[in-house]
Amino acid sequence: MELARRLARDLEALEDRVAAELASAFGSSENEGAVEVWENGESQVSCEEFGRRLSLAVVEVGYDNEVTLSFGEDGMFGEHSILVYLDEDLAFKDAQIAG
Repeated sequence: MELARRLARDLEALEDRVAAELASAFGSSENEGAVEVWENGESQVSCEEFGRRLSLAVVEVGYDNEVTLSFGEDGMFGEHSILVYLDEDLAFKDAQIAG
């Protein structure tokens, strides 16, 4: 329950931090940090735009205190979701495009 309280208290800051981490992870060093997206054929957006266009939709806390965040992606990946997995310390573990 303490983890849920901590999430609720710091949700906006967590959303901003994770969006920035996703932008960095999805960004390509070959394209000066731009993120390749699936909209309009194959296009790119800046890491800043990528982070701005993400919106946190669902927060789940598992029985093992693993946290799953589901982000809407504003059509950048064909209306799929981006799932982000955090450990109980809210450190990034993994992410995937789903749906």
